[in-house]
Amino acid sequence: MSHLGVRAFLLCLFSSICSANETYREEPKLAIPNVVILNASDESLTRLSTPALTTIQNNPAVGPQNMSVLLLEAPEAISIDGKMANVGEEVLVEAHGDAAGIVSVSLDSALSVGTYSYKLTIAQLQSTLDSTPNVSVVSGGITEGDEGETSLSVTLSLDVPAGHETSVDYVTKDITAASQAGAARALAYDEFGNPFISVVDQGSVGGKLLLDGGFPKFYNRSYSYDGEQYKYLNNILAWIKNANNPTNKVLLFGDATTFQPPYRVKDSTGSVGFGLSFTNFARDYGYDITIKDADDFGGRGNVTIPLDTLRAYSAVIVMSSDYNLNSTTLTTDGIENFKEYSQLGGGIMLIGDHEGFQYTINSIAALFGARFYGTVNRSPVSVQSLIDRYGDHPLWNGLTTIPAGGSEGNVDISAVSVVEPDYRGQGGKVVFSEGETTKNIELKIYGDKNVEADESFSLKLSNPNKLFISEEETPFYIFNDDSSGQSR
Repeated sequence: MSHLGVRAFLLCLFSSICSANETYREEPKLAIPNVVILNASDESLTRLSTPALTTIQNNPAVGPQNMSVLLLEAPEAISIDGKMANVGEEVLVEAHGDAAGIVSVSLDSALSVGTYSYKLTIAQLQSTLDSTPNVSVVSGGITEGDEGETSLSVTLSLDVPAGHETSVDYVTKDITAASQAGAARALAYDEFGNPFISVVDQGSVGGKLLLDGGFPKFYNRSYSYDGEQYKYLNNILAWIKNANNPTNKVLLFGDATTFQPPYRVKDSTGSVGFGLSFTNFARDYGYDITIKDADDFGGRGNVTIPLDTLRAYSAVIVMSSDYNLNSTTLTTDGIENFKEYSQLGGGIMLIGDHEGFQYTINSIAALFGARFYGTVNRSPVSVQSLIDRYGDHPLWNGLTTIPAGGSEGNVDISAVSVVEPDYRGQGGKVVFSEGETTKNIELKIYGDKNVEADESFSLKLSNPNKLFISEEETPFYIFNDDSSGQSR
């Protein structure tokens, strides 16, 4: 402004980020105060301008900008970009950054003689020259060891820094290595010593799982607001729902369809359906429950619920009630989607009944080293007796009994015969703060003395937020260290 005979004081310290495709938020470290004194002999001031601004990627701030102007002192109101600004008022205007990164906005009319004091603030600096970060994972491996746990550190990297928070989700996927889902615990046993309610808690690296061996307690004919089974159901959903998405949105999925009566999740009129009881439960307990069956996702025996559909819900209830089904109704991809959903924090409740009803839920339970089995004529169980014998749990809040009746199934959390787990399966969200370009996650590897070939698993990235994914999956290797093992 010196050629205008204007004395000005400008102070600026900015750090920012933007993209050729998107505008990202970046708070200025310090706003820009200006004092302009116009004398009668001065030329007219036509624009309000900042110094040259650069982003965290050291590029000029080129392109349209959203800028606020706070008029602190002036002999009269001024018009900026078609908006009137009075003293003490802040107006938002559309400014523009030139090739040098100088951001400016035009004045609509000449200023009168006098002193003008104002502050310019850009909270969303953008540039067409900056690039959106790409996130990548470096493949690696670790020697398994003979016993105990070792930690494999996995590094995620951005190719350029970002001046705002970015994130990406991840899950591990078995290739030849077998993963362990989490800590399992049987909570309830009947009078015969059979376990029929169990949980799997994956802590901070995955969602919670509830396995229940008897669905008759939730029949339409059973519903009452004060019913113990519905207090129990409320406790279940409060415990399993996704900590990263703690809404009351729940999916109730049943494998029985219109052609497999009578135990259908969509049946709201039959006494042994579930549509009415769950609808009333949702109304009375404040849940948003969506009820779907196999016909909604590919048909009986061909069900694949998309991962994105599952992730829209904080918890998913799977009702295995098709007695005439002699195998799981889920496809291989459908089962894998439940695994990823759980690793990303989603809560799952599996509920079935006696033998013949257990195929679908067992295909999911097997992911966690659990299974449903058998037939037992079970009676209601005292909650206090369970607490006295096996300890308390949030599932038992406010309960005196666990309703049961007739033939039901059992739940075994250690009965699935699989190879010894090689690593702890997990998932979660990696968040890059402003300026960060690397983040590490730790994976647990389990040692053993088995003679075996090298094994592998992968880390899968998804759901990028303000970044791009370079490779969706990256392999990792667990190297055998036993003398007769054959490496790949």
